[in-house]
Amino acid sequence: MKQILFAAIAALALVACSGEKPNPNAYTINGTVTGADGETVYLLTQEDTLASTTVQNGAFTFNGDVEPPKAVRVFISRQLNSLIFLEPGVITFNFAEGVASGTPLNDADKELNDKLMAIEKASQVENANNDSLNDAFNAILNEAGVEHAGDLLGLEIFKILAMTKPLAEIDSVMKLYPTYAADPVLQDFVESKKVMEATAAGKPYIDIVGVDANTGKEFKLSDVVAKGKPVIVDFWASWCSPCRAEINKFLSKYAKEYKNKVNFVGIAVWENSIDDTKKAMGELPISWPVLYAGGRGADSPTEGYGINGIPHIMLIAPDGTILARDIRGTGIKEAIDKALAKK
Repeated sequence: MKQILFAAIAALALVACSGEKPNPNAYTINGTVTGADGETVYLLTQEDTLASTTVQNGAFTFNGDVEPPKAVRVFISRQLNSLIFLEPGVITFNFAEGVASGTPLNDADKELNDKLMAIEKASQVENANNDSLNDAFNAILNEAGVEHAGDLLGLEIFKILAMTKPLAEIDSVMKLYPTYAADPVLQDFVESKKVMEATAAGKPYIDIVGVDANTGKEFKLSDVVAKGKPVIVDFWASWCSPCRAEINKFLSKYAKEYKNKVNFVGIAVWENSIDDTKKAMGELPISWPVLYAGGRGADSPTEGYGINGIPHIMLIAPDGTILARDIRGTGIKEAIDKALAKK
């Protein structure tokens, strides 16, 4: 017994004499994933790769230092990448669950996720009161956003809430929290929001110059707008399944129904080549002209309109005023009927 006690005291003395202290910034991520032995797992920031490791016996580990904490993604091929908060401590992560735990921010994120998933599950029940559940969902999200205002979880929550907030409110919140203002994703969203507000309903349309997908000759949106009729403008791409569905089920139907009353025009964006657009036009019931606007980049008309996803369908009045944006399905007919009733 004395020998054991003496050994323990000696070990403590050795630590004290060495001057070594626990690293307050050290982190460990203990992860698990099934069916991926030998594959590489990556720890990614928005800018680069922090680290990588290999899955062995269904497990992987990352070790390192972090100061200050940061939001990162754990990524492996054949698996969805997942957001976790890299902060000091031991973090447990299971790809099947997609949510980390073990440190303050990750535990808070897991608690929030559990609450939101419970509402999502309740919404799938037959005769569920989805309006009430949606209110509860937003209330929980807003409450968590206030509780974590200024930290990394608060930033991720604010990115979601910003989708429905006016630009002035977004700007005021970003001025309060430097981490929000410095976030590149939020910065890009704000710029896009500014463009969207400048081209919102009630604002004048912006002309688009491209080529006629059928003839290859120059074609402008202004060749169709201001011709005495409302104009449905469909931003789409040949590879976009929802775009194709919208054309098949709704746009082709309404083009026939409102023939001679409403002009239709497609704007082909984010394409690899005009040949892809022409091929899709041959496969789809498109009876209207299509303006080919090329691929992605700063010169894409989607940048000028602040469009982040397609299909994006808008209605422009005969005088060039944008009447409605991001209309889909039967909402297209409702917008057209409303415009024609004002004539």
